[in-house]
Amino acid sequence: RGHHNTGPRVDYESLDYWEPHNQLHKNFVRTRKDYSPVLKWFFFIVVGFSVGCVTFLIKNSIAFLTYGKFYLAETIPGSSFTFQAFCIWSCASLVYVAIASGVAYWHPAARGSGVPDVMAYLNGVQQHHAFTVRVLLAKCCSVLTAASGNLPIGPEGPIIHVGALIGAGLTQGRSKTLRFNLTFRKFKRFRNHQHRRDFITGGAAAGVAAAFTAPIGGLLFVLEEVASFWDLNLSFMILLASYMSVFTYSVLKAVFCENWLRVCQSPFALFQYEPAFLISRPMPITVLLVFPAGVMGILGGLMGAMLTKVSMVMTRFRKKHVFCSWWRTLLEPCVITLVYGAVLFYSPHLFKCLDVPAHVEASDDSHFIQYNCPAGQHNPMATLSFTDAEEALKALYSRNGNTIFTIETLLFFGFFYFFGATYVIGCNISSGFAIPALLMGAVFGRFLGKTMEMVFTSSDWLNPGMWALVGSAAAFSGTSRLTVSLIVIMVEMTGDLTSLFPIICAVVVSKVVADYFGPSLYHELIHFRHIPFLDPEIHEKYDAMIASDVMATPLQTVPLKIAACNLVAMLSVYHHGAFPVVSQHTTPSLLQGSLKGIVSRKMLVLVLQRLRARVFVEEHTEGVLDDSDCEELDNPCYQESLAEHARHISEIDEANYLTQRADPPELTPKESDTVIDLTPYVDTSPFLVPATFSLLRTYAVFRSLGLRHLLVVDGDQVLGMITRKNLEAHSLHGGAPDERSALL
Repeated sequence: RGHHNTGPRVDYESLDYWEPHNQLHKNFVRTRKDYSPVLKWFFFIVVGFSVGCVTFLIKNSIAFLTYGKFYLAETIPGSSFTFQAFCIWSCASLVYVAIASGVAYWHPAARGSGVPDVMAYLNGVQQHHAFTVRVLLAKCCSVLTAASGNLPIGPEGPIIHVGALIGAGLTQGRSKTLRFNLTFRKFKRFRNHQHRRDFITGGAAAGVAAAFTAPIGGLLFVLEEVASFWDLNLSFMILLASYMSVFTYSVLKAVFCENWLRVCQSPFALFQYEPAFLISRPMPITVLLVFPAGVMGILGGLMGAMLTKVSMVMTRFRKKHVFCSWWRTLLEPCVITLVYGAVLFYSPHLFKCLDVPAHVEASDDSHFIQYNCPAGQHNPMATLSFTDAEEALKALYSRNGNTIFTIETLLFFGFFYFFGATYVIGCNISSGFAIPALLMGAVFGRFLGKTMEMVFTSSDWLNPGMWALVGSAAAFSGTSRLTVSLIVIMVEMTGDLTSLFPIICAVVVSKVVADYFGPSLYHELIHFRHIPFLDPEIHEKYDAMIASDVMATPLQTVPLKIAACNLVAMLSVYHHGAFPVVSQHTTPSLLQGSLKGIVSRKMLVLVLQRLRARVFVEEHTEGVLDDSDCEELDNPCYQESLAEHARHISEIDEANYLTQRADPPELTPKESDTVIDLTPYVDTSPFLVPATFSLLRTYAVFRSLGLRHLLVVDGDQVLGMITRKNLEAHSLHGGAPDERSALL
């Protein structure tokens, strides 16, 4: 766990959101122009607008591809549900899923929902190639093709990741994939981890807002589940981005018809904001609702816990037996599509036809599927199977037709959809589980409502449609463990305030029940991938421990003045992200000498690179100085030249220049003998705690401030260092030393 040599390369490193407080940074702050926050507000508006546009393209492309699949099947002469129609329908779905699987195999970072990747970055962990243009393109392509197939998935989770990707890339003004780098000075202000974190947070919130038409819910979602660090001023910027994404999505939805290739009305026409699942018939509220709401909460918590457990079992199985082979990785989603699609296509034959309610039959927005039924009737199983998840939710939330679905249909579809959605999570496609969780909860919630109607006297508050809404909230809470943000999202996307009381009751009970069985699916996936994620809090029993119990020791320190050859040798042996700087090494012990500060590996490598590249100094001094003028690195002319480069040191592309992979340059014999004075480059304001500091408070300081290194001292003597690896649950329980600890 201490400072020791590291061998294998890893795919992530910790982030440091604090700029080094050294002499170069101080000089830069004194001379720079005043920073105007207006530009940052503008960028948040641009991010929200872009996320709204991309969300509209993804959702409408899914609807267009799904419509094309059914259109091809219906062109078969005779019945629309013959074997020939099944073949065409299945082949179209197979092509969609094959494309989604191929794209995800080409770029594995596009797999899954991507929400754990966003959570990891905002927690302080940078993953290799997690936020690039390639991931954005792969994510969009994979999710819109996968969601157009027969699989029980939703695009909402990937849309959150897409929003974070837009926030991460659009505000940087450069891309290696697209081969452009805007030299506009305003962009350079935001090319650091701190601003990038803010824009990723705003992009993720905008994605939630556009996916559920819930701007306030998007803000609360990132506050409750995604973000690890928060700023009050950031709240208003994120809310603006969320509102802008919903506004843009609503405008585009009003302008374009369901077939997004045709314009419905002028872009300047007034549009009507409409929630995703508008409920126009409120229900009366009674105190008796607390009892069935609690039952629904228990069912939702058990459902969410079971989905998480089974999904993780399948994920481990898939990693061991499927992802080990390229052809298994590509074919698994295709096989699931064929099997799942066959059951969906032929299972409606098992259920009898039901009359379509008169008010629904007369509606132009009717999505009830006739299947093999006579005119004026619909097949309830086909209504759930042959429409996308959003249309199925609208039918389940309906409060005007209590006889739309039978209990047998709800039970069969609910269990079949549950196991299908559970297995698909973790496949080689881009997918989310938000809409599947809502749909499963709605099915079982409507089942509970119909059961209560049969047992008790018919009443408006027993309406199955209302309990479908409560069931959706309970199931989603049991899976994601969201509470406040989920309640607001449910209200915003339905416009139903009368159901707020049973929703709150069901969500609270569901979270309590699900927490009893373990963490949420997002956190399980993070732990499965061995990402050093720091949870919001640790157990109070650790308050009996102190900082010195978990610190890494002994440390490799650096003296203030060091020969270049010794610095190269040290960086070649030790691959740490930062080193404590001490006054001198008076004894063989590496820890001797009073603490002067801390210096990052990135800064040390930069100093050595500029020592070798004398051309850099000559270019900035226009040839006025000769080699003898800058013989020593503490010369003011060299410090001024280096400051121009060092103030943008965080611009180094994380994809190719992770800190632990930065190797020192080879120096000539003359350069090797140069004595480097590190005084201008040392961060003189390191975060530190005494050795007797409470571990519980140490954890709170480290996580809340977003630190990468925390020094443990005794007076002016450095005793050790704490990184996030030392604060992981595995390390706190006395786990074995890990080679990754030094890299973090």
